[in-house]
Amino acid sequence: MNELWRRGLNFSRTKYKIVSGNTFAPHVRADFKASVPRAIIESFGHGKPEVALVEISSQDKKILRIKNLHKNGYSRIISFKGEKELKNPLVRLLDVKSKEDARSRNDATSFIPECTSTPRPTPIYVFNTASGILVGGHYKKEVLIKNPPYDATNLAALGLYLAEGGKTVASFTNTWPQAINEVLSYLESFFDLDREDIFATICCNTRANKKALEEFWAAETGICNFSKSLHINKNVKSHHGILELHFCSQVLKEIILGIIRNMSDENLASLPFLRGFLSGDGSPTLQTKYSITHHIVFNRAERSFNEKLAKSAFASYNAKIVSGSRIVLYTSWNMNKGLLLNDAYRFNPPNRLKFAKHFLSLPKTSVVRDREVSNYKRKFFPKIVNEFLSFQKLLLDSELVSENEFRRVSDEILH
Repeated sequence: MNELWRRGLNFSRTKYKIVSGNTFAPHVRADFKASVPRAIIESFGHGKPEVALVEISSQDKKILRIKNLHKNGYSRIISFKGEKELKNPLVRLLDVKSKEDARSRNDATSFIPECTSTPRPTPIYVFNTASGILVGGHYKKEVLIKNPPYDATNLAALGLYLAEGGKTVASFTNTWPQAINEVLSYLESFFDLDREDIFATICCNTRANKKALEEFWAAETGICNFSKSLHINKNVKSHHGILELHFCSQVLKEIILGIIRNMSDENLASLPFLRGFLSGDGSPTLQTKYSITHHIVFNRAERSFNEKLAKSAFASYNAKIVSGSRIVLYTSWNMNKGLLLNDAYRFNPPNRLKFAKHFLSLPKTSVVRDREVSNYKRKFFPKIVNEFLSFQKLLLDSELVSENEFRRVSDEILH
């Protein structure tokens, strides 16, 4: 009997079977809790086993989970609330840590916060696995980080998320499929997410056709998991509505915001990041007939970070905070030329076209002999006009705009 107690067996509470090594078949009780064999925990030789990395197998399916090891008499128990639908699961203990060790960070994980933000902060734990870095917390959905967070292909998506991503919940909202796809591609390559599993809501005006909207967004983005009803807002002007992605993971939101907050000034000032940021919340404005400014509207609660952007990252564009809620880039003709040639509004088709028309209409543009601008006007400008017209034709074919509206927009663009 002493040997049974040493192993953590208590027949009044616990029934499990050690299959082999660190793998056991748990007995999940009515309260969805299961004891972990003490012999397996002790095999790790950890003096303070509080958090565990486990692999749960069921019907050819394997999932990684981070579990708190709660004390229960002489045993340690884990919760199976999130896995209560699994049949005949097997649990393999992969790693054991103290809570302090599980919250520690190194250079490779410094962007991961130690706990979630308000209203009720909870610890965020980190484990290294063969597939990447698994990040999770107490009753929080785990996130697998597969690749390093920063490179040129990621920066535009991060700029978009800073502009239009959720700061209190994990979400992203945008009108344009180009922006939606950029963020989805980033999430698929950096995290272990599949766009087909992401839940989405369509916000539109009262005249919208639910089936036509869902078919449009599914074809343009690959999203297919839509809410049962539309979110009606009479102020929505877009004929194809606004798509809001719901990632359903507070940990994911904390990681993305942590990545952005820990970015170097060099990355924040990069054209890919600025391209995403401008495409999300920016707008080109013809300040005078000789100059174009770029206005980026932000929430006042995010003022401190945007002050950092204005003072350091975007200082070369003569950026200033205006009215407490806007960054304004007071760009010269040469700066605007650089933004134009680098397709600063790539993920916002109307502003992309608007900026190009503004720049090409400037008096200086017409008198300066610039080969790059001439090539742009001859080759690239017709391309973005045709792309925008093709998009309007797509809306017409999807019955999201009328023939009269299509003609009005086409005439406005071409004249």
